[in-house]
Formats: sequence, C-alpha cells, structure tokens
Amino acid sequence: MSEAFKLARNKSGKWEIRWSEYDEAAGRSRSRSQSCGTSNKRDAGTFKAHWLIMREQLDAANTGWSVGAILDAYIERHVEKKNASLTNKWSLVHVRKWFADYGVGGLTEDALEAFKTHRLQTVVQASVRKELSALKAALNWAASPKCKPRILRPDDVPFIDLPPKGAARMDFLCAEDAQRLFDLAKVRATGSLHFRERRIGLFICVALETAARKGAVTGLTWDRVSLDRGQIDFRDPGMEVTNKRRVPVPISRDLLPVLQDAYERRDRNSPYVLGHSGGVANAFTRFREQVGFPKLKIHDMRRTWATLRVMWGANMGEVAAILGDTVEITEKHYAHFQPGYGRGAMDIKPQIAAE
Repeated sequence: MSEAFKLARNKSGKWEIRWSEYDEAAGRSRSRSQSCGTSNKRDAGTFKAHWLIMREQLDAANTGWSVGAILDAYIERHVEKKNASLTNKWSLVHVRKWFADYGVGGLTEDALEAFKTHRLQTVVQASVRKELSALKAALNWAASPKCKPRILRPDDVPFIDLPPKGAARMDFLCAEDAQRLFDLAKVRATGSLHFRERRIGLFICVALETAARKGAVTGLTWDRVSLDRGQIDFRDPGMEVTNKRRVPVPISRDLLPVLQDAYERRDRNSPYVLGHSGGVANAFTRFREQVGFPKLKIHDMRRTWATLRVMWGANMGEVAAILGDTVEITEKHYAHFQPGYGRGAMDIKPQIAAE
C-alpha cells in the first residue's frame, strides 16, 4: 500500500504525500495530496507512517456511516457538548431529512443540486446557503482532529458548491423611529404585569441599546451584568469562541433604568436576564405588528444601532469594538454613513489661474 503513496516536495519546499485514486462520479483517476507540514524529510516520513495507519483505520470505521449518522454525531459531540452556536443545529434539520440515508459518496453535484431546487421552492437563497454551509461544517468536523475518533478522512469530504451570497441587507430605523420603538418597549419592560410582555420589552431595549445579536441577549445572565460599573459582558465563558464575537459593552443612560427595574423584579430562581434563555421570535413578531413596525427584523436593531452612531459621527473604531467586528468590516458596511463621506474627493479640483 505504501508504494502507491509517495513523498514529494511542493512548491513551498514542504513535503507532501501524493497518490491517485479512481473517482467514480467523474469516471477517471484523480491526483490527491496531503501536506506533511514540514520541510524535514525524516519528520515527513514519520507523518506518512502515522497517516497511513489512520487511513486504514478510517477505511474500516467508515463502513456504515450515513450522512444522517454523521450529522447526529456532529450535533451531539460538537454543537451541544461544546456549547457551540446552535445555529447549525437548526440549519441541519432539512438537510438531515433529505440526506439522512445517503453515504458521503452520495453527496454528488446532482444530489446537492436536487436539494437546492427543492428548498428554493419554500425558502430564499440565503437560507439554502446557510443550510449547506452547516452541512459543510459538519463534514469538515468529522474529518478534523476535533472529532475523536475521526469519522472521515479529509480527502473523503465532498466539495459542496454553495449558492452565492445575496446582496447585503441594510434595513435600519431612522433616529425618530428607533426612539419610538425603544420607548414602546420600555413601557412593556417596566410597566406590564405579564412576564411575556416584560420579557419581549426588555429584549428589545437591550438589543437596541447594545447592538448585541439575538443569542447573546437571550443567553445573558445577571452575573455578567454590572449595574454599578455600567457594563454588560456578553462573553459566555461556557461557549466556544466563533467569528461572531461577543464583547463587553457599556450600559447606556437610557438602558440603565430599564435594567435596574428588571433586576429588582428578576426571578431569583433563574440566572437569565430575560427570565429564561428561550426564543423570542414569536413574541417579537407580535410586538412589532402591534406597535406598527411589521417589516422589522431582529437583526435590524443591530444595524440601526451601528448606522445611527456612524451618522452621528461616532469613532469607527469604537463602533467596531461594540459590534465585535474589525474596523475593516465595519467600514465596509457603514463608512458611507459618515458625515461628509467622500465630499473631499468629490469637490477637490485644481485651481486654474485666470488668464
């Protein structure tokens, strides 16, 4: 077996294992390679020996692993055990229904296109992209060192062509509407006798005044809220850090009395600021329709916070810090809202001396 797998240097000078194998879908042989991650030949030989053993073990273990079984293992052993983002768990519901009995080799281009066509009958392209991205993440996990023991070899993971990204949405409220929404939510949060009404009002107040994402607000606990120092720490020490970073943020003057009231009326048997960590989608839908914002999305409150601050001349670095994004990403989405954006470039002209 080892004669078919040869060591060779790549263009960067590092050793890699090269071999060829027959691709049934393409009907021809394909060249494959696996980097050894070293420019030392002896270390590369050691890597190759261990890699071949792992490959043989995976060949034996892979028999019987369906896509559905891999997705179940990913959710149980990674998403839920590691407290990773639950977004992928819900995104995989329809993927699992469609591909549950498939083997990984059955995830061909035609099979994936059939799934896309089916889903596009009921959801938008962005949702299909999210679902296939979740499938891709699960398969990559199954082939990564994080999966112990590994379920797949890296070269067994099929290529998944994701639908293109849609145009970035930039829906946000004007300053007057944002203030009206906050005031209406504050009335619910501090004045209602019904827990559900207070909960959705408090959620909206926090989301509007901190630019935090939905999961960060619903999962916030009182031990990460300091009313004395005026700070909320959205970082959950029990969660895996992802690209959607959670950060500490100051408590605004408008939000402070709302949180103080919520703290006085809190359920002492629950650590959560909102009483529990359940969803808010249905309550948010009812609230927005009742108060006259029928098209408002939860994430629009984050966009509103950032857009208005940039319009009001806030420092781009501080805006980025509150959002938990880099300055480059923040400028990409919001720089054109800055006062006088591009005016210097538009108006600069050379002085032409009069004859």
